[in-house]
Amino acid sequence: MIMIKVAVVGGGITGCSFASTLAKLFSEDRNGPSSTSSSTDNNNVEIHLFDQGRSGVGGRTSHRVVVVDDKNNNDDDANKMILRWDHGCQFFRADTPELQTIQETEWMPKGFTQEWKGDFAGDGDFFGFPHRPPFYTAAQGGIKSLCQS
Repeated sequence: MIMIKVAVVGGGITGCSFASTLAKLFSEDRNGPSSTSSSTDNNNVEIHLFDQGRSGVGGRTSHRVVVVDDKNNNDDDANKMILRWDHGCQFFRADTPELQTIQETEWMPKGFTQEWKGDFAGDGDFFGFPHRPPFYTAAQGGIKSLCQS
């Protein structure tokens, strides 16, 4: 039996999506399209995802968590404030049928994403595209959680 080894360089949204899609394709090849198995161990395929990030995969989906302690009462968890924010990609649109399918059948039902109904300042032309909802953002764990799922 031949062992196929695949290296995916870049653990951003595209690299993670590619590695996930590849794993599903190899799983379907071996187990048939109705299989829900995502493991490639039985398929003679090893998929390795490489990313240079300090905290694992994510690429431009950087997410930060900062715990702010009350200096007067350091041991009391009630006085700690946890700040979380995405400072890379804060939102996305599902413009292709493939991404719409993933968004509607996988990410939203699992609670990974939610529709963002906020508004942009100015004329609505944000980063070169008009204000055409829907926009999506990560529901919990920041947008980086999409790469870790």
